[in-house]
Amino acid sequence: MSIKSRSRLVSAAAAFAAAAVVMTACSSSPTPAASESSDGLIDVNVVTAPIIDFLPFWVAQDQGFFTEEGLNVTGDGGGATSSAGVTPLVVSGKYQLGAGDLATIAQATEQGLDYRGFITLTHYASKEGESSIVMLGKADGPDSLADIPAGSSIGTQGVGGASQAQVEETIEQLGGDPSKYEYVNVPVESAVELIKNGSVAAAFVVEPFVAAAKADPEVKILADVGPAAMPDTPAQVLGATTAWIESAAAPRFVAAIDKAIAWIKDPANQDAVYQILSDETGIALEDVPSIVLPDWDSEIGGETTEQLLDLFKKWGTIGDDVTLEDVYVEPGN
Repeated sequence: MSIKSRSRLVSAAAAFAAAAVVMTACSSSPTPAASESSDGLIDVNVVTAPIIDFLPFWVAQDQGFFTEEGLNVTGDGGGATSSAGVTPLVVSGKYQLGAGDLATIAQATEQGLDYRGFITLTHYASKEGESSIVMLGKADGPDSLADIPAGSSIGTQGVGGASQAQVEETIEQLGGDPSKYEYVNVPVESAVELIKNGSVAAAFVVEPFVAAAKADPEVKILADVGPAAMPDTPAQVLGATTAWIESAAAPRFVAAIDKAIAWIKDPANQDAVYQILSDETGIALEDVPSIVLPDWDSEIGGETTEQLLDLFKKWGTIGDDVTLEDVYVEPGN
């Protein structure tokens, strides 16, 4: 393992050690895997975020798909500001489900935390121009991410995390050398301004900020991250404790999300989809059609999941010993 890889794993260990402390402080007696409300529905509390990936969750609430499956589902942010911050909220039992990237789930299992994935909300795009994740740079700078001058700073959404691995893989796929750059943490909402003022030469940006950036003459897209680094692999993964995933609630939750995804993909519901996105994210309704939406797909656990784990191993985000069985549990089994 390289020095870079070791330093990343040490950083991950420190982050999840801190998460474990928070977890202990949150609750010394986790809530049951599934409990019923007074109306006979199974209560499910989810750590959510106002990002477009959660559209299937909001649609399942709005259209009553959770209720049809016998679930009383609620959700809020829980005070988490990152995927790693979601983990202790779920492991402690305060929430039954949380969302994040597959690397965060793998890092949690490496630290001995009972946190596994069982369903995705979205997959990364497989075609150029269809990705909701891009790398931006100055309009008057290099046209390719691989041509950024050596020694430049590149912004990611977490040094040593999933987004850095995705950026490094993208640079390599474009024929560049990822080791030539310094990677720094850049909040997605600050990325464009930091590019403009020269703090970073490029930055990792997701929707809805991509749509706004396309209209800004001072910045341009240098690369689509999804197609280059991880086409058609799981993006936003929902995680829970093993006990909850093996309970009767998990397959019901999956069924409701699958109904929601089918509803989203029906062209007849496009206007309603736009309205829900606007209501839940705060994006102006007239701006929603310009946003590149993710690939809605609940599948996890197959070959594409293995490919994504291999990518994270390659760039030192997770250890070489992590297996699919470590990060994924079949719902209801």
